[in-house]
Amino acid sequence: MNAKPQPWVRGRGLDRLLARETNVSDLIQLLTDRDPSPWADLVGFIPTDVEREALKSENNADLRLTAEARCAVIEVKLGHSMSQKQQTAYEAIAAGPELYLAALGADRSCIPSDSGRWSFLGLSDLIGA
Repeated sequence: MNAKPQPWVRGRGLDRLLARETNVSDLIQLLTDRDPSPWADLVGFIPTDVEREALKSENNADLRLTAEARCAVIEVKLGHSMSQKQQTAYEAIAAGPELYLAALGADRSCIPSDSGRWSFLGLSDLIGA
């Protein structure tokens, strides 16, 4: 029996699940819970804890990675840039975490450039790791 080709439909299957930033952040947390070691190459340390919507960081961070003396906050974006208000809130966190924008490769130009505190993580690199 030959499988009938399915027409392309926006928002089908896994594409639908990964079309929302919250779902992408949830997937990254799940993968990190299973194996946090890929973060060593991405942010320079292996987190002992990863939080979603981390209220401790004073701003609902998409992902907050912590280890003994290190903290990184990951803001996930899909196809749109971070507002100045959101950028300012991240930069005002008293603990001074390392700041990362995780986005599609085409959105690399959306990284905040005026503060010099932000690093870019390509979502394909992050998920691939």
